[in-house]
Amino acid sequence: MVQGLGGVGKTSVAVSVAHRLQRETDQVWWIGAQDASRFNGGLTALARQLGVPDEEIAAGRLADQLW
Repeated sequence: MVQGLGGVGKTSVAVSVAHRLQRETDQVWWIGAQDASRFNGGLTALARQLGVPDEEIAAGRLADQLW
């Protein structure tokens, strides 16, 4: 997770890391975290894409499960 004040280069750092990782792996996920709802929605979508069972998704600890 990257967070900080606007204009300090968070997006540039994230894009740079994503490009480096792209050479090492074929999977990089970008999840918006402008607010808790968007972050949770992004984690839920990722969990479903990765095949996490619905009961684990419903448990509400997606960040821990996906990390």
